[in-house]
Order: sequence, then C-alpha cells, then structure tokens
Amino acid sequence: MTELVTNGGAETGDTTGWLSTGIEAGSPGGFARGFGDFTFTGGRGPTTQTLFQAIDVSNLSAQIDSGTIQANFSIYLLSLETGQ
Repeated sequence: MTELVTNGGAETGDTTGWLSTGIEAGSPGGFARGFGDFTFTGGRGPTTQTLFQAIDVSNLSAQIDSGTIQANFSIYLLSLETGQ
C-alpha cells in the first residue's frame, strides 16, 4: 500500500504538508493517547477550522478508469469543549 497523504498522522509534530486554518498538531492526551506521538487538534483559533491537502493521483488515471485500484480513507476525530 502506498501512502499518498503527507504527514497524515501529524508525525512531524506540526501541520507540514497541509493547508490549515486553526488546526494544530500537539502531544496527545486524554482520549487521544495511543494514537501516536502527535495528533491534530483544533486550536484556539477561528470557530470554523479546516485541514486540507490536495493529492495528485493523475499518474494512476489508467487504474482509476479501469476500476482496478482501491483507495482507503479513515479518520479519528476528537473534539472536546473545555469551556475556555
């Protein structure tokens, strides 16, 4: 399996590879423990926050067109309101 997402698990400790508005990477705590050394988390920024990455799959167009390729995507999302 080939990983197409850059820094998909926040493993660089920041948002390298992503366009981010308010999302940060930090050391996990609480419910997020066990998911790795870093996790993405909503920061104390704007009410609406995004994390975006464009992935070029044009080199796979023949496999996509013929239906002989699969893609898997999953996400763990945790949002806690701290009252702060």
